[in-house]
Amino acid sequence: MFAWLVLIYLFPDQKSLISIYHFGILFFNFLPIYPLDGGKILCLFFHVFLPYKISFYTTILFGYFLLFCFIYFYFISFSFNILFLVVFLFIKLVQEFRKVPYYYEKFLLERYLNYFYFNKSKIIDSLNKFQRGYRHLIKKNGVYYTEKEYLEKKYKNC
Repeated sequence: MFAWLVLIYLFPDQKSLISIYHFGILFFNFLPIYPLDGGKILCLFFHVFLPYKISFYTTILFGYFLLFCFIYFYFISFSFNILFLVVFLFIKLVQEFRKVPYYYEKFLLERYLNYFYFNKSKIIDSLNKFQRGYRHLIKKNGVYYTEKEYLEKKYKNC
């Protein structure tokens, strides 16, 4: 917003053109494709309803769907700008897809190393079903473990 105000002040006769470009960049950044801010907001929304790891994969798959929509638009109206953006976003999505296990490990380590107090509890049967905002009780082979016990067992051997 500061750059927009400065540009409007420096070039008052180009106000409409500056506004179009500025808001175009702003709305592009809010597209729900993960490397962009809109994708990160979508991922946080999915974290409310889905387990942590599944929400990342869902966000990335949604990003792939939108990229394929852009490719369709690219064939309708040929533009090097759209081609460049689609290729760049596709490369970033592939990189983010590969990083999901690391993000999940970081999430688990954060839960292990820090104490969080959550009002909601959930019984799960797999480590992959950890969800933000919940305290977990893990059922493994008929035995129940608290989240802290299970993560301690997992990371003590490392």
